[in-house]
Amino acid sequence: MDLKIKTLFKSIDWLSALIYFLIILSIAFVTIWALEGYFHPGTDLDDSNSSIVSDIEYHFSVRMPEGWHLNRVDDPESFFRFSITSPDQLISLGLYAYKSGLNIDLEKFADSDRNMFVGMGELKEERRVNNHFPYSTIERIYGVNEKGFYCRARYKRASNYGYVAMSFSKTEAVTADIPILDSLDPSVPIFIKIKSKLKTVISFKNILGSIFGLILSLVIFVVVIIPVCYLVLVPFGLTGMEMRKGFKMLAALRKVRINSIKEGLILNKKYYSAKKIAILRAFGIMLGWVIIYTILIIILPRKAFYFSLIGLVGVFTGNLGIILRPNIDPGNLVENIIESIFN
Repeated sequence: MDLKIKTLFKSIDWLSALIYFLIILSIAFVTIWALEGYFHPGTDLDDSNSSIVSDIEYHFSVRMPEGWHLNRVDDPESFFRFSITSPDQLISLGLYAYKSGLNIDLEKFADSDRNMFVGMGELKEERRVNNHFPYSTIERIYGVNEKGFYCRARYKRASNYGYVAMSFSKTEAVTADIPILDSLDPSVPIFIKIKSKLKTVISFKNILGSIFGLILSLVIFVVVIIPVCYLVLVPFGLTGMEMRKGFKMLAALRKVRINSIKEGLILNKKYYSAKKIAILRAFGIMLGWVIIYTILIIILPRKAFYFSLIGLVGVFTGNLGIILRPNIDPGNLVENIIESIFN
C-alpha cells in the first residue's frame, strides 16, 4: 500500500468517523419520516385520521380522510388517476395527472381547463395557494355546472408533470375537501417507493435475479452512496471546524487579556488583529449559515429545504471535532497564534 495512503489511514479518527456516520444515518431516517406526507401546510389531516393515497406512475400523493372511499382506474396511462368520495356521497374528488416532454407552464396548464374538462361551470374566482417556489398552485372556483355541481380545482406542476385535483359538491359552502386538496403533493412518499421496489425484489418470478439485485444494491449503497454523502458533508464540517477554532481563539484571547490586566501589560495591535480574526471565524461563519438558510427557506420547496438541513449536521459535527479527516487540534493552532502576538 502506498505510504501516503497508510499515513492517511493512521491519522483518521475511526471512532469519530463511526459516530459521524451514525449521525448521518439517523438524520437520513428522520428526514425520510418527515417526507412521508406528514407536513402539508393548511391541512388538518394527520396520520391518525387519514391515510396516504399515492400514484407511483405519476409521482404524487394525497391524504384521504378515514371513512372516505377510493376508486382507482385500471389504465396506467389514463389522465384520470383515481377518485375519492365522502361517506355521505356529497363530495367527490377526482385526481388527474399529465406528463409532458417539456417543463409545464402552470398558467397555461390552468388555462387549458376547458380543453381538459367538458361541461365546466362559469369561472368565479382564481387565486394562488401554497405559493412555494417551484410548486406553486392555482386554485379555480367554478359555478354550478350542467349537472348541478359546484367545482373547486387545484392546478399544480412539478417540472414536466401537471396535476389537477377537482372537488365536486352540491353546495357551494362545502370546505371538507380543502384539507385533501392542500395535501396534494407532487412526489410519492419515499417509504412507499421503497416498499414498491422491495415487492419487485422479493418477487418469486425471478427470485435468483432479485437476490442478485438486492446484493448489488447493498454493495452500491455501501461502496458508492455512503462515501459520496460523506464527501458532500465534509466541506460543511470544515466550516464547523473553523467556527470551533474561532471560539477557542476567543477563549484564549480572553485569558490573555485578563492576565495582561493583572500584570499591568498593554495589549498590542497583534492582539486586536487576532481578536478580529477570531470573531470573524466564530460569528462570521455562523452568520453566513443563518443568511444562507434564510434564503433557502424562501426559495426552496419544502421537501428540498428539509433535505438541505442535513448539511447542518456537517457544520455541528465539524464544530465538535467529529470529522473524517486527519485530526487537527484547534488548541495547538490557538497556542501558536497567542504566542505570535507577544513575539
